[in-house]
Amino acid sequence: FRAAWVEDRDVGDEAVVRAALAEVGLDPALVERAGEPATKQALHDSTAAAIAGGVFGAPTSVVTVGAGGDRPVVFWGQDRLELVDAALRGWIPEVG
Repeated sequence: FRAAWVEDRDVGDEAVVRAALAEVGLDPALVERAGEPATKQALHDSTAAAIAGGVFGAPTSVVTVGAGGDRPVVFWGQDRLELVDAALRGWIPEVG
């Protein structure tokens, strides 16, 4: 997220993705796994579930709020990350 949404780096460039992975302590070899059939199927399944759940763009974050933790709130767009942070800290947005 930081590479794409904060630093505006070209995450379509494999070298940029490898560097970003290494910067956060992940194995740059994960890039190869992205092309494996099982990974592609998992992406397809996750995308279908997201669309069925009302997601229409990226990044999208869903935070479950409320006394019983039963109210999902969807935040769309990188400019909403501060609101995601607030919801994770207990803020409950009003519906309206």
